[in-house]
Amino acid sequence: MSDHDFVILHDDREKQPFDFSAIPNVTLETTRLETGDYTTPALEGIAAVERKSLNDLATSLGSDRKRFEAEVKRADRDLQEFVVIVEEPRHLVQKYADAGAKSCPHYFCRTYPRTITSTVDGWPKRYNVRFEFYPDRAYATQATYTLLQSWEQEYGPY
Repeated sequence: MSDHDFVILHDDREKQPFDFSAIPNVTLETTRLETGDYTTPALEGIAAVERKSLNDLATSLGSDRKRFEAEVKRADRDLQEFVVIVEEPRHLVQKYADAGAKSCPHYFCRTYPRTITSTVDGWPKRYNVRFEFYPDRAYATQATYTLLQSWEQEYGPY
């Protein structure tokens, strides 16, 4: 690791970590994070990113809602910034929510599409959390890096 590396910490419980290898001078270190999946050494306790696939999000807002809302509440209490990065586009669930459908073919759990969209729209009004949807995993990876960099410029000692 050189002095010019941008160090990203990722939670050791993250099952499908982003691959930052295409971004120059990024070092990924595994550790146990209290909240979120990604942060940097300068941002620990200040800001974090939570990664979700659409299926992860549907599960987190359905059968795993209590646990996930506790994490969002913890982030609201302890962090200045908390963003949930979803690595698939919102329209995949939005059209089913708009139609009042009870299911969506783009994820596997039984969470109603409208539950997802109403929570994604409602929680930022109650908690310090943002949900950002991206076209695919590569865009989501880049967005995570960009967010962490901008937060370091805003909050970090650099």
